Amino acid sequence: QAQFRHWVGAGRPGLVVDAVERRLMGILDVAVSMRPEAPFLCPGKALAAHPQLSLVMPRRMPAWARKAATESAASPAVGRTRPYSPNARELVAGIIRASQLAAKSMQPSNYTSQNIARALGLNGFENDEQLAAARLALRLLLLPSFHPELCVSFTENETGVAVSVAAANEQVWQQVWPSPKPAQTCKADAVVTAEQLAGLVALARNAAAGSDERVVMLDGMKVHTILRVDRQLELDLNANVGQRAAYAEFVAQALQIAWHAVAHPQVRNALRAVGSYVGLALPEQLIPPVKPTVRTVVLGPEEVASQLLEALKRGHKG
Repeated sequence: QAQFRHWVGAGRPGLVVDAVERRLMGILDVAVSMRPEAPFLCPGKALAAHPQLSLVMPRRMPAWARKAATESAASPAVGRTRPYSPNARELVAGIIRASQLAAKSMQPSNYTSQNIARALGLNGFENDEQLAAARLALRLLLLPSFHPELCVSFTENETGVAVSVAAANEQVWQQVWPSPKPAQTCKADAVVTAEQLAGLVALARNAAAGSDERVVMLDGMKVHTILRVDRQLELDLNANVGQRAAYAEFVAQALQIAWHAVAHPQVRNALRAVGSYVGLALPEQLIPPVKPTVRTVVLGPEEVASQLLEALKRGHKG
């Protein structure tokens, strides 16, 4: 970033524009050819996971780059290396701006399961008090590309089998801090059967036994699953649901069970949203309107504040 500023200040951006533009336009063509119907709808976490993409477009894309992607998608990408050519000042300024925004936004190295779970109000991902007290625990942390993150925990102990869901109201990834901070969430707990949990455990083990072939996916939904038996970690699977059918089947079944178990409409809608990534079409729930809350501050003697509070209570009609 400092070097780019030096080149711009010296009026010599041409020194690097050709090389950078060739690399940038090549990346645009590759990305558009991989998903021509929705150019650059893939989120920053997917772009940043690929070093070549994160070099120039770490998270938010400048306007001229969005224009480049759109124009590139309007005609075949094959055989073209320069779908749109900004001038030198636009190119360098866009890259500098992208770097500035990236420095203030979520860093991929901090976007970990542990940090995300804490942002959702849990005390950790692999081992918090909820999992530590369970004889058997199955937890899924779902990171969809275009919807808020969500965590589903199934636990079995002496009192029975339960499911707990914690869903962010807005994407943790879109926070403006370099590391996840506590987010506003909606939560729900419910009871499920031992047979349902046993079926999920069998599906999880089957999914973990699949191929370990590495693939590159720009969007979709990544799910981190852990299975603890007798308080020992037995399974740790972190993959995109599009990578293997068995994993998508397991995740879909877990979401279905959780959706039918909980009653909270907002939590149900959060489960519905992430369920669309594994082919589920769960019905949308109507959320009742929230009564607005008005906070009142009274300045003055305590007896005046007490009298006003009593008057407000008498005039309040529920």
